[in-house]
Amino acid sequence: MYVIHREVRPDVPARQYADDIRNFFGLGDGELPHFDIAQQGMGPNAHTGSLFPDEPLIGDCEGIAAEVYVEKLSQWRITLLSGALLAARHSVFLLTGEDQAVAALTVFNEEYDPKRNAAQVVSHHGRRVAWSLDKAAAKLMKA
Repeated sequence: MYVIHREVRPDVPARQYADDIRNFFGLGDGELPHFDIAQQGMGPNAHTGSLFPDEPLIGDCEGIAAEVYVEKLSQWRITLLSGALLAARHSVFLLTGEDQAVAALTVFNEEYDPKRNAAQVVSHHGRRVAWSLDKAAAKLMKA
């Protein structure tokens, strides 16, 4: 388990998290980690990680992790960036609940717009992406 220390400015633990990942994988500057599995969820607004709609870092495919401020929640979060998520060997999304139904339909069927639907980045460009939806989350999907 990795603990992110919240008692300091958010850029400090974000940088430490990225450095720890770099050290664990033995990465040089500019290299991305290749996690065996990136297990992800998705919010009702199609965010994944803490990459919420209109987050400027959604398109960051070079960095590993960063701090992001989520206005809707009035809080700072640390998130893996798109490059690290895309570099994973496998990505698994787990969606549960009716509040996921519209977002799931959007990610699968709407025009590619990752600034609005961050989960589309991995769903469209990730390697070996698997989705697991319960009945409520899949209720709008066609059989």
